Formats: sequence, structure tokens, C-alpha cells
Amino acid sequence: MRTLTEESSNRGTKIAKGVYATTVEVVSVENKSNVPGQDETQTIGQNGFTPEICLIVTYKVDDFERKMFLFGKYKKDKDTGAMKGWDSFNNAVLKFALAIKGKIDLEDDWSINQPFLDSLIGESFIKVSYISNRGYTNKEGVEKDYSYNDWNRTFPVGTEEKVMEREWSDNVQWVKDYFPTKIDQLAQERKEEEESFNPDDLPPADEPVI
Repeated sequence: MRTLTEESSNRGTKIAKGVYATTVEVVSVENKSNVPGQDETQTIGQNGFTPEICLIVTYKVDDFERKMFLFGKYKKDKDTGAMKGWDSFNNAVLKFALAIKGKIDLEDDWSINQPFLDSLIGESFIKVSYISNRGYTNKEGVEKDYSYNDWNRTFPVGTEEKVMEREWSDNVQWVKDYFPTKIDQLAQERKEEEESFNPDDLPPADEPVI
């Protein structure tokens, strides 16, 4: 039996090529969900996207903090549109709550109970990150053609690696920005750099490096 107990690299425990699982701690949880009849519509992003169920989770690992966006849908009557509850299919918010507490507390209007959200702060869970083809510009102003993004599946602390490996394998076809070939490219670049290094090019120990 294999259990996630320690990190195998600075990104976490490898569960697939360019995919890592890491135990993190919840710092804050912001509820951006919308239910019928609420006073103010909540939106996210520059384009003003209106989610049905949404949590913005800030987590930390060591001294590093990052935000994770989790989404879900309501279950509605096909004819009237009346809300009937939560749709459990691919509901990342529900999975997140179950991963930490094994349950979720809801109000009569199907909104999330605020004391329940408050109780998540300080708790730990396992998040999975993967290499993505979504590029970015680093602090030095260098453009990169890849990054590491968080998957919307979360797991309880103590989940066996093989469980997460199987979950990733069963769903990877839906992760459209997954960029595993970049791992091979980066490995080849490192190999070429190491092979091109010539110790004879270094100055003598008593010669200053200019």
C-alpha cells in the first residue's frame, strides 16, 4: 500500500508525468456562489462570469500561498427551472468539502452555511497540480510556454497514491491544457546543457571570474 506521506520533489509526489500531489493548508475560503433571491449577484474574473456554485480557496504549502477556484452546479427542474438541490456530477466544491470534512452543511435555500466554511480554515487537504500549456511571464520578465495549474479534484489527507493515479488516468482526457510532452523537452534541454559543459572552460581557481 502506498500513501502520500512525503514529497518526492519540490512540487510534491509524482502521480503521472508532470503531475504532482501535495498536502496543503487552507488559509481562507471566499464564497462566490449565487442562489435565487440573493440581494447581490456575485461575479468573478474581468469578464464578470456569474457562477452557480463557486469557492475561491487560498491555500499554503510552506510559506507559499496560492488561490484555487472550485465550481459546481445546482440541480434544477427541467420544466420550471426551480432549484432542487446540488448536482453532484463533477462538483469540485462538493468534493473539496467532502475531502476535508466528509460532509457539507447547507442552508434551506441550498447556499453554503458560513460557519461550515469558517471551519475549513486551518484544515489540510491534497491538491494536484499538472504541467499546462498555458504560458506566463516570470519575475525576470522571461516568457515561458508552460506553467503548473491546479486540477479541480481534491483529496483527503492520507489518500493512497494509486487512488489519485487512477482518478487522474480516468479523467485526464478532459484536462485539455495538460502538456506532458514539455517534460520530455525540458529533460532533453537539461541533458544538452550538461553535455555541453566543459570543465576546461572554467578559469583557474586563483583567477578572478569576470
